[in-house]
Amino acid sequence: MSVHKYKCIMLIDDSEIDNMVNTHILSKNNIAEHIVVQNSATDALEYLTKNINSDDEHILPQVILLDINMPIMNGFGFLVEFENFPQKFIDKIQVIMLTSSVDPNDIRRSKEFTTVRSFISKPLSLEHLNSI
Repeated sequence: MSVHKYKCIMLIDDSEIDNMVNTHILSKNNIAEHIVVQNSATDALEYLTKNINSDDEHILPQVILLDINMPIMNGFGFLVEFENFPQKFIDKIQVIMLTSSVDPNDIRRSKEFTTVRSFISKPLSLEHLNSI
């Protein structure tokens, strides 16, 4: 099974090391033409709000890889706000939880959000990318 190629993927994670590693994995495997890295959920929401009406496929992500455990606003806080965007906007984006959490409550809670397509435990791998 071949890996899909996306115009844009967004990483939302407060860990610079995880962002560097994930960017490298995505780039090495030719997954996305453009990778947008946001170090906080609030920065990501600001970016999406600013670009909500953009027609540029390199600006708006088709996939968001979202960490749960972040300061100020965690991944679940992001999801609550993200689900307030217009449905036609939300429908264009797959949100995938990419987290170090193995807490069954986090997995269960992520399933409560219709925007979450899957839950992946770090580290990101080619196998994970093939499942997106």
